[in-house]
Amino acid sequence: MLIVLAVFFVLLFAFLFSMQRPRYVLLSFDVEPVDGRESVMGIIDFIVAKNEKSQADKKVNVTFFVTGEYALKNRDVIARITSEGFEIACHSFSHPVFLRLNKSQKRNEFFRCKRALDIAQAPKPKGFRAPYTLIDMETIRILERNHAAYDASTLSYTDVFYGSDNKMRRIPVSTVGLVPLNDVIWVNYLRSPSVFYWFLRHPADGAVSVIFHPRNAISYLNELEAVINALSERNVSFISYYHFTEVTYERDKGLGCS
Repeated sequence: MLIVLAVFFVLLFAFLFSMQRPRYVLLSFDVEPVDGRESVMGIIDFIVAKNEKSQADKKVNVTFFVTGEYALKNRDVIARITSEGFEIACHSFSHPVFLRLNKSQKRNEFFRCKRALDIAQAPKPKGFRAPYTLIDMETIRILERNHAAYDASTLSYTDVFYGSDNKMRRIPVSTVGLVPLNDVIWVNYLRSPSVFYWFLRHPADGAVSVIFHPRNAISYLNELEAVINALSERNVSFISYYHFTEVTYERDKGLGCS
């Protein structure tokens, strides 16, 4: 009987704790040459306009994972992203499938992207996402050795295959089953925000990581705004990936995690 009561109170405490934990949505836009200029500028205009109408604690922050090729060809877009205070992270230089590259080619893609972003006068990128979210341990080790703050390439439920050392924060792309939350799939799933909030409450980190491509997302701004509004009413915060690494670092430090 005592064991049953103990288990009950442990589960009750865990449930109440999970109800009180902050919940985050990490909105990201993977930006490649095919996205062009207008779709990316349209996304920026949408977020800025929304934030101008929002209270300070309801503002939406996002992360743009940008390829080096795009940055060099669209420096005005990079300048706009930077001036609005949004995070820019690395998405390789030419958007190849990393699994097909040798180690030298992977390093070259990573460093050429960083160099291109520097030439385009973007802030030094803190994070990385591999094209097509296809990454391997060799690439992860390259990121770790070069002091990337985080990687956002792996998928939920697959991150276990990449080890559990703490040299670099990994923020998996959220999935329904094994289907990534991106573009049209994400928008249609979120037509029921209450269902999404239930989903959001259960990840261990209390966050959902979502990928959009501007060329697709620009057609779904009304749906995206409705979802943001619904989740904001439930005190869900929309923050950048690097900000999330800082939040979880402080939380884990407070809990005594290494």
